[in-house]
Amino acid sequence: YLALHGGDRKHLEQALKMAPQLYEMEILADLLAAKSRRGRLTNSELATLVETFENVARPEELVQVLTAYLGHYPDHREAVEALAEVHERRGDLEGALATYEKLSRDFGSSIKEVTHRAQLLWQLHQPSKAYVLLRDALDHAGIATTAGLLTRAELTTGPGGTELQLVAPSQKPVAVPDKSRDKEQTKEEKKLEEDRKSFLKLLAELVWQSEPRPESLQEYRILWAKGALVRESVERYVQLAESSGQADEAIGVAVDAYRRFKDPEFLLAAMDIAVKLRRFPDMEHLIEIAERDAELFKDSKRYYLTLADYYSQQKDYDRAQRAYLRVVSLDPHTVAARADVLWLLIDHSDDRERLRGKHNRAALARFLTDWEHIARNEPALWLPFATGWAMLGSTKRAISYYQ
Repeated sequence: YLALHGGDRKHLEQALKMAPQLYEMEILADLLAAKSRRGRLTNSELATLVETFENVARPEELVQVLTAYLGHYPDHREAVEALAEVHERRGDLEGALATYEKLSRDFGSSIKEVTHRAQLLWQLHQPSKAYVLLRDALDHAGIATTAGLLTRAELTTGPGGTELQLVAPSQKPVAVPDKSRDKEQTKEEKKLEEDRKSFLKLLAELVWQSEPRPESLQEYRILWAKGALVRESVERYVQLAESSGQADEAIGVAVDAYRRFKDPEFLLAAMDIAVKLRRFPDMEHLIEIAERDAELFKDSKRYYLTLADYYSQQKDYDRAQRAYLRVVSLDPHTVAARADVLWLLIDHSDDRERLRGKHNRAALARFLTDWEHIARNEPALWLPFATGWAMLGSTKRAISYYQ
């Protein structure tokens, strides 16, 4: 009582020591709030204030305490940042955004802060504003053209981390090794590099959503020929070529990108186009490429699902089944692949030489038995199970699934 209502600082300090020892967290929150009204908090005290109020589930009051504190100490940057984070954790994204904007105005921007504000705008269903925010940062760095965005570049910060610049590889200063740099500097460099990557990734996504897309195939072709496209831009190039009816170009670029970036997703994109457009000779060639680099694809569910789709269209149901079963082995919880296996056995039994007659029925019975414990709680399996058991003459089991 004396600590909260008296003016003696000694009583407040003694109470602050006693409250956590007695696990009086509600009282500790009140004491910390009182301390925030009487003077400037250290960053450690600020962190304890926030943690305590959130632990006792008083977030609305915490916002009031921090707001009042900043009325007296508006230059306490960490307190402004703490208030923004509290708003965000409460789900008040507008309040968080307004506070982050104040943080930027009063203390300057960093790559991380600008990226986070753009993410909040996107969550508030304002992708155009998010795009403009990131574009403005790039405009200050002198990057204003689509080609500039598409070419390979890295973000760097100016002195103090408050200035955004975009430096192309040919413009980068030569790095001079400095053996005197300690581990802390290396850690900061890694953190900054992660911030740069986050900025560029978000920008790429927003460009695709918010920037007008009159980019021509010719523009992509020139940049691709120069080796100047980053990975994300190549993905756009492949999509644009496919949507423009240039399937040969889309598949060819995807295969070349697979070789250039060693990224299996590009070869899988080429396979998707080939299967969708029923370009089966192309698909056979793509499978040969994948088999030469089998280690890259051995754990890819997408790869085996694509193979299953292709072999089903080719009426090669044995290979299709093996591909689906590979998906099941990679993901034991999958339901869709199991259903596909059952439908293959049910729908195409007459087309399958090896599994005709009793062999086909034996395989179907084995899978229905082995997967029954999964099917009970998976509605997507009920119809194939009902149909399968009916086909095997197990009427009672079939009816239970039909019901």
